[in-house]
Amino acid sequence: MSALETLSHYDSRMHPTAMRILFTLRLLQDGGYNILFCWVPSHVGITGNETADYAAKSSSCFLVQGLPYSDIKKHFSCRIFSSWQGTWDLQIHNKLHSIKPTVCLWPILSIREVDVKLTRLRIGHTRFTHRYLIFGERIPICSTCRVCFTVRHILVECPGFNSHRVQFFQSSSITMQDLVEARKLVNDRTPKSGISYSSALNSIVAPSSSQNMQPAPSIINTPTAPTIVTPPSDNDVITIKKK
Repeated sequence: MSALETLSHYDSRMHPTAMRILFTLRLLQDGGYNILFCWVPSHVGITGNETADYAAKSSSCFLVQGLPYSDIKKHFSCRIFSSWQGTWDLQIHNKLHSIKPTVCLWPILSIREVDVKLTRLRIGHTRFTHRYLIFGERIPICSTCRVCFTVRHILVECPGFNSHRVQFFQSSSITMQDLVEARKLVNDRTPKSGISYSSALNSIVAPSSSQNMQPAPSIINTPTAPTIVTPPSDNDVITIKKK
């Protein structure tokens, strides 16, 4: 039945074999032949059915049908991706393995600036954590934990940023995998034109928790160390000017 449904209409993306059948059917119709397809739901009670099936199978042995390129391409693509995934599964000590356990592509955000920042957070290479390598500066040290600042330490490990995690993720205990799975949330909260990215993030705070929560300080990216500032309240007026 599915074969007859396929032949009922033409589609440029249809299987090459079905396309050849339609082409042959058109030639026969132009030659004055009236072709009628009949779907038989069951072979029960039809005399000579086994003989007909045997004849059909024996005739197909002499027909050499070439594989369409689309099927070959799909087969090799699946094999290559499977081999690639198998190799990547063994890289358990790679720092990016926990961020991206599969080799499938991530969707691209509509705003390139946000997409670039998100990519830098994934690979762990940001201006604040790695600029010392370029300018010969001192390694930024966390004043709370006395360890080097990394993206993982800021987002997941450092207790000094628990208030930020509660504000933006409603939990002080999160993992890097939780942040990776929040991709759809980031996409949904991508700011539209005229709205700051911080305002879009602030909108994810639950109403029940935001009413009793004091404004938490925010990090500002600086050459030396993060500066803690207090975000504006609802009564403050902010004027944005175009450059």
